Amino acid sequence: MKVLQVSMGLSFGGIENIELNIARNINSSFTCDFLTPNDGVFNLYKEEINKLGGNIYNLDCNRKNIFSKIKYYIRLNKFLKKNRYDVIHINSSIFLFSYQVLKLSKKYGCRVISHIHSVPKISKFKKIIINMLMTKYIKKVDMILACSCKARDNLFETKYFDKIKILENGIDINKYKFNKVKRDEIRTKYNLNDKKVYAYIGRCDLDKNVSYVIDLFYRISNIDKNSHLLLIGNLDELKTKVNNLNISDRVTFLGFIDNVNEVLNGIDVCIYPSIREGFGLSILEALTNGVIVYGSNNIIDEFNSYSNYRSFNLNDNIDDITKNILSNNIKIRREDVYKNMSK
Repeated sequence: MKVLQVSMGLSFGGIENIELNIARNINSSFTCDFLTPNDGVFNLYKEEINKLGGNIYNLDCNRKNIFSKIKYYIRLNKFLKKNRYDVIHINSSIFLFSYQVLKLSKKYGCRVISHIHSVPKISKFKKIIINMLMTKYIKKVDMILACSCKARDNLFETKYFDKIKILENGIDINKYKFNKVKRDEIRTKYNLNDKKVYAYIGRCDLDKNVSYVIDLFYRISNIDKNSHLLLIGNLDELKTKVNNLNISDRVTFLGFIDNVNEVLNGIDVCIYPSIREGFGLSILEALTNGVIVYGSNNIIDEFNSYSNYRSFNLNDNIDDITKNILSNNIKIRREDVYKNMSK
């Protein structure tokens, strides 16, 4: 059975990671192809995807304006006409995108799974359009999945809740277990041996509020001179801010890496000040490794069950948040955190 994973991301992130994990773990009678708006999203994993029997296709459209969006749907129509699939797995929380892909997929007799991964801001005008189309959408789609109740509630009215299954994101637990040997290797590699290491892992967009991490770490590092920040992901646009604050010697930009599971061992604290968040796969990975995670009050409540998770309110004074983080974490050893989690 052939499955097409459709997403609209222009770079590799949490959604693409989930798509890849599905391909890695799906029943051997299924093969997964990947369709992206532009080239390069899955390039690092091209060899692995090919070994799994899948292919990567791109429509060469960035979807950043109305013209490229029209071009995208024209090319998608041609693609689905030429390449037949049993199942189309739409990975997007943008309703109008999902609706259009659904319509084209049904035109060619495909079963469709619509998978909601995040909590996008929806204007009043868009909400009106969504409500007008929702009945047709519900009738056409074969299955609707949401990664959390927060992601479901953001898009759907309560009368549709019985049509939606909550499927929380999952990871390979063994891959993210704490490893003391690997911790020493990572901290030696990046010259972090005696440092208190903070980190942010993910994309740089408005909803992620990554600039706040820099503001917070600036205050932390002025109090605790032995602290260091790792920024993992395509976050180069933050370099100017880091330089302007004169903390470039305390911040390391690692860029996009494919061994996050190893680097997590060298980190003490992760900070996620999201304004909007559907689930947070990188948060789950960090928590599983035993990293202490500070997440904003906008992140799903499900993480509160982890002993190494702390929630903070973005509306609180940033200096008070800084003091709280420092008072709770300066003397905590990572080995002890993971040991206490395992009891």
